Amino acid sequence: MSNQTMATLYLAVQHIKSKKMQSIVATLGVGVGISMFIVMINFMTGVNNFLENSAFDGTADLRIFDGGIARHRNDIYSNNILRKEWTVCKNKRIKSNNTGLKKTNEIIRFLNSRQDIYSFSPHITCGAIFMDGEKQVSGSIFGVNFEQENHTYSLSKRIIDGDIGNTTLQKKGIMIGKSLSQKLQLAVGNSLEIITANGKVTKLPITAIFSFGISFIDNAKAYMDINYLRKTLGLPPNYLTEIDIKLNNHYEFVNLAAELKNKFSVNSESWREANKTIIAGIKVRNTLTWVVSFSMLLVAGFGIYNIMNLSVINKAKDIAILKSMGFGSKEITLTFLNQSIFIGVAGAAIGVLLGLILCLLISVIPLDAGDFLSLQTYPMNFDAKFYFLGAVFGIVTAIIAGILPARKASRVDPVSILRGL
Repeated sequence: MSNQTMATLYLAVQHIKSKKMQSIVATLGVGVGISMFIVMINFMTGVNNFLENSAFDGTADLRIFDGGIARHRNDIYSNNILRKEWTVCKNKRIKSNNTGLKKTNEIIRFLNSRQDIYSFSPHITCGAIFMDGEKQVSGSIFGVNFEQENHTYSLSKRIIDGDIGNTTLQKKGIMIGKSLSQKLQLAVGNSLEIITANGKVTKLPITAIFSFGISFIDNAKAYMDINYLRKTLGLPPNYLTEIDIKLNNHYEFVNLAAELKNKFSVNSESWREANKTIIAGIKVRNTLTWVVSFSMLLVAGFGIYNIMNLSVINKAKDIAILKSMGFGSKEITLTFLNQSIFIGVAGAAIGVLLGLILCLLISVIPLDAGDFLSLQTYPMNFDAKFYFLGAVFGIVTAIIAGILPARKASRVDPVSILRGL
């Protein structure tokens, strides 16, 4: 390291010491900006990760169901006008067009042959009313193969009471959501009456209680053995309403959906279509987080710029003397640039430490989310890359804020300054 470089570093340190209060304010400005950046981005990614895990873990990458589609009334009107006919509808009752999946055995063989499929779970779904005495709650029953459902959705991890391997559950038991059990004031071992879509009343023992952490699932969802539900509803042996598919790469659903459509004339719904609201919310939160976080760093940068600018004005005489002693414009620029770098590095260190402390404190604050979300504390993500990014952005902001004042200092005319002494 040359003598001139050492001299610029020494002068930068002396400038900082001579204006301690201004330097401390600038350093704290950078530190607070970085800490808020770290806290906000870790908190928002924590919220996003929680929502993604809760929603996407309980959502198929691709769901296939009956390909029958009811004709839209505009299509009926247009056809009638062309044929100069009128359609008279006498039955006001809406008839379901979902007759179940066709060629279920062929579809399952096809899915078993695919290497890109991680797992799949056949379902029978039907509406039901859950009853205990005078208490009634409407919801849905999912008839599943528990082994396949567990492999697809890690259902055993969702169990908070009971056992998914219970032989009673595998045959004639029922598994209900946490919120549903609370509404009906029932526990594992109690009996639950259900009225299925065909009007049949069945009494089943509760063998397990689950929680996905999302209210609309835990409030109104129940699981039964698929064969027993078929028997209860009087359905044929191979009847299925839908099949949920998990892929090795959940972004590769497009080709599989098209192939299933061509081969078996089934409709499909991807995880993107099923979670449009959640995905849109994540995008909005991410955008707001980055905008607000960078705004904080920008404000800190303006603080450094103002302090460095004042320093150039106050040190004009010193700059003139240094130039008269042989310091060139490059050395003067480096002196003031080093000053802003020191402030940026010190601010980054303070910001990272303060950000970590705040994240730790927030992560243990109790949170009562009610029945909508299963959260005990605020969700906080501790990702090292955000701490690194915060430090880098803080230092870069400080350097950029110091460039203009440093260049201004290098252009000081020593003759005009010394004449004014």
